[in-house]
Amino acid sequence: MRKMGVFLGLLVILSLTALADYTYAFHWSRAAGQDLEINVCNTAEIETNYSLKLYDPWGKLVWETTAKLQPFDAAYHTVSEQVLEGESLWGMAIVTSTTPVLIGLQYMLQGKPQSLDLVGPLCLTCTSAPAFVIPVYYTQVPGSQTAIIVMNPNAQGIKGRLAIYQSDGKVAIQGTFQLAAYESNSYSLAKLVGEGTKFWGLATVLSEGGPVAVAMKFLVEGSLYVQHAGLPIPLQAAPATPTPQPPRKE
Repeated sequence: MRKMGVFLGLLVILSLTALADYTYAFHWSRAAGQDLEINVCNTAEIETNYSLKLYDPWGKLVWETTAKLQPFDAAYHTVSEQVLEGESLWGMAIVTSTTPVLIGLQYMLQGKPQSLDLVGPLCLTCTSAPAFVIPVYYTQVPGSQTAIIVMNPNAQGIKGRLAIYQSDGKVAIQGTFQLAAYESNSYSLAKLVGEGTKFWGLATVLSEGGPVAVAMKFLVEGSLYVQHAGLPIPLQAAPATPTPQPPRKE
């Protein structure tokens, strides 16, 4: 009985250790002169271990590394130092850490800083909700180019629906999607809805099978802005059945 108690105790410790991992998912790109500096800051009073993995749009691992940070220490990783430039070299990055960290992202274009962003941790296993929704703001008015990037940080496939609304609340377009493990897809709003004074406002991303991460990419007058949406909101109803997607292009 004592051995069984020790064994069960070890299982509890291992389970708590697994639950203590924190996951952060965000967009990276080396297409068309783009680059990204990933800053990882330890917010805890204890040492933290973390891993950083870069996946291409089809979920293939492109590069990975592991590191250790002392309390309140920070480190950075420049994607261009590890990945060459290429139109298909973009996708999702995942940081997994043993304590909470702060992820600061500096996006660059042709070597010049463009925008800063922060991302919070995703809870991939803390809820059994059948579906999730992420509301995002978009603008596709004349003179701008916008892309909605949907990323699957789960080890299994997900399906969902993207809906884009005009500023008057009318649905501009909606459709279903599916993503295999660690895949990403980029939706060009110029191609989906065109340009117009009413093409700004709300877009929603629903997913079934696990939460997703969403980034908005704005290109305005030669400047690049990348903003990640808030954390997924659990729902009690599942989205529509997905259909196959065309080849991915950023």
